[in-house]
Amino acid sequence: MVTTQPVRMCVSCHNKLSPSELRRFVNIQGVIELDDTIKQPGRGYYVCSDECLEKFKKRKLKTKNKKGNN
Repeated sequence: MVTTQPVRMCVSCHNKLSPSELRRFVNIQGVIELDDTIKQPGRGYYVCSDECLEKFKKRKLKTKNKKGNN
C-alpha cells in the first residue's frame, strides 16, 4: 500500500508544497496569526514566502474593506 504525503497550496502564488515547506497562518477573530503548532483552530492559510505573505495580507485587507462598505 502506497501512502501519500499531504500537499497544501500557497494562497498567494498557488504553488503546491508539503506542509513542512509552508508556514500556516490562522484567522482568529479577524486577526491573522502565525500557527507554529499547526493545531490552532480557525481557518488556516498556507504561504511559502514573505513576499507571498505580504500579497495575501494586502488582498485580504482589500476584500475585508469591500465587505465593510456594503
